[in-house]
Amino acid sequence: MNIDLKLTPDEIGYLNNVLSDAANVDVATFARSERQNKVVISILAGVSETVEDKFKALSRKQNLFDAKKKYKLSLQYHEAYAINIIVCGRTTKERDPHRRLMANKLFTTIDAKL
Repeated sequence: MNIDLKLTPDEIGYLNNVLSDAANVDVATFARSERQNKVVISILAGVSETVEDKFKALSRKQNLFDAKKKYKLSLQYHEAYAINIIVCGRTTKERDPHRRLMANKLFTTIDAKL
């Protein structure tokens, strides 16, 4: 089952940042993680590349007038669920108000589709 998200370039950039942090876990940390965390990290490793490619393509062709335009990001259900778990944890950990707002918007967008 596919889930289509419509995200702004800022939201895709934030998602790229979050996924790159979550997917780049060293082997020792991965080995000490619980089974559920290992599953989430494994799923996010594949999704991270997709989101990074989308972000790079958008950043190359984006101009000032496309800042509010929404772009489609297609994910499978388990990928969206894993992203939702990570972003949910980030909603309380973010110190910057703008990043916290991005995390909350992204969480509610994905949660509404699940």
